[in-house]
Amino acid sequence: MSNKSTDTLKQTDKITQRSMIVKALKSGRTLTWLDAVKEFGCSKLSTRIGEIEKAGIIQIDRGWKTLENGKTVRTYWLKRQKRTKK
Repeated sequence: MSNKSTDTLKQTDKITQRSMIVKALKSGRTLTWLDAVKEFGCSKLSTRIGEIEKAGIIQIDRGWKTLENGKTVRTYWLKRQKRTKK
C-alpha cells in the first residue's frame, strides 16, 4: 500500500538527485555510481541519467574507467557540443 506523502517525498528526492547530477556534470565533472551514492545519496545513477536525457535537460556521454584495483566502472560526463562554423 502506497502512502501519498511518502510517494511525494520519493519524487522530490529523485528531482533533487537529478538537479545535483546535472549541476555536477555541467561543472565538468565525470561521475561514477560510487560518486553518486556518496555525494547525492543516489543508488540508481543510470536511472537518473536516463531521466535527465529523456527530459532533454542535457546530453550525456558514457564510458568505462578501470580503477587501481582492476575493477571497471561506468562513467558519465557532459557531452561536448560540436561547434558550427559561421
